[in-house]
Amino acid sequence: MRGALDAGVDLVCFSGDKLLGGPQCGIVAGRADLIERVRTHPVMRMLRPGKLQLLALEATLRAWERDPAGGEIPAAAALRRPGAELRAAPPRRRAPRRRGSRTGSASASTGSRSRSSRWTRPRAADRPRT
Repeated sequence: MRGALDAGVDLVCFSGDKLLGGPQCGIVAGRADLIERVRTHPVMRMLRPGKLQLLALEATLRAWERDPAGGEIPAAAALRRPGAELRAAPPRRRAPRRRGSRTGSASASTGSRSRSSRWTRPRAADRPRT
């Protein structure tokens, strides 16, 4: 990103989680007059970050400021690990999912979808008779 700005690019957009190892966010850097135009554009109201995102981004930027090598950032530390060390590490396992363990009528990830949504297999009772 710094190289692009030094080469004369006026505006750069990048992902905070991928480039910095911080929260999911989009970051715009470049000329102050262009940044101001982006900041005051009506669409910005819809894309405005929340307080928690800003706090997490600030903490990430302060961590990079304290240690430019990224020692405090887990993603940066993982990228510096040698391949042999990564291959020797035991694989991470996810907790097994239990069928029917959802409580309530809504799910945080899917909203209030019905049981026969396109992401679930239809039950025998839901299939049309032929």
